[in-house]
Amino acid sequence: VLMDQHSGHVKAIVGGRGEKTSNLSLNRATMSERQPGSTFKVLAAFIPAMDTAGMGLGTCYEDAEYTYGNGRPVKNWYSGYRGWCSLRTAIMNSIKI
Repeated sequence: VLMDQHSGHVKAIVGGRGEKTSNLSLNRATMSERQPGSTFKVLAAFIPAMDTAGMGLGTCYEDAEYTYGNGRPVKNWYSGYRGWCSLRTAIMNSIKI
């Protein structure tokens, strides 16, 4: 989605890549019922860390076991932890911790 930052109006929306080969094909931008998943992780966690905590893409943090206050563990998609890694690596690998 491309938005006008001053008015908030949507200027363009893309639902897929490549050449359009049919008229009634799935438009992922408007027809897909899937959740955006890790797309928001960058907006909700990594950008605020860089903006307000002075971190950069090269800042390292530990991908280690972590649990929420209610005791529920946070798990990565790859079922493990990778130790110390940069924010850049965390974004590339969709690390949750």
